[in-house]
Amino acid sequence: MLPTISPSGDLVLHARLPFLRVLSMMPFATSELKSRYPEVPPDLPAKKLDPSAGLGLRLGDMVVAISPSDPSRTVCKRILGMPGDTVLVDPREGALSDTAELLAAHFEAGAGAALPFLRMQSSRTVTVPPGHVWLTGDNLANSTDSRNYGPVPMALIKGRVIARCYPRPQWFAPALKKVRPAMDLAADQRAAAGTMEHYLA
Repeated sequence: MLPTISPSGDLVLHARLPFLRVLSMMPFATSELKSRYPEVPPDLPAKKLDPSAGLGLRLGDMVVAISPSDPSRTVCKRILGMPGDTVLVDPREGALSDTAELLAAHFEAGAGAALPFLRMQSSRTVTVPPGHVWLTGDNLANSTDSRNYGPVPMALIKGRVIARCYPRPQWFAPALKKVRPAMDLAADQRAAAGTMEHYLA
C-alpha cells in the first residue's frame, strides 16, 4: 500500500465491519457513517440500494482482507470496484487496436501523450460479480491484488482501515471523491461535432 502505508513498521487501526454497523446506529454517529448503511424498504431487495450487501463498503475504502491466494495471510488493499462495476484490469497493459493506431496517427501533437488513453480503450475489462469487490494496492507496479487473483468475495473482508497509529498518526477518509466534470455535456457534444465536420470536409 505504498505510499499510503508502509509494508513494514506502520501500525494501522481497522474496525471490524459488524462493529461499524452497530456504531452507525448510535446517536453520535457521523452522517458519513450513517449514509453507509441505508434503510432498505421491506419490498425492495437490499442489493438495489446497497451494493455492498449491508457491509458499508464504498469505492476507495482501504480494507483488511484474508488473501485469496494464501488464506494464512491478511492483506491491506483499496476497493476499486463494487458488484456490477466494470473495471479496467491494468491500465499499463494492452496492445493498441488497429482503430486506436489510426486515431493516434491523426493527432497533430503526436501520439505520445495520447497513447496511455488509447491503450486504456483496448485493454481488458472485468465486470465485478455480485458479492465480490475488486481490490488493488496503491503501488500498482509492485502489488499482488485482484489483477492477479480476480474479484474477491466480500466474505473475505474483515474490516475497514480507519487510521494509521504509528509512526505518523493520520485518519483515513475514502480516497475516491466525486469531482465535478471539467466540461458540460452540451459543450463536449458541440466540440465533437465540430471535430467530425473538420475531418469530413
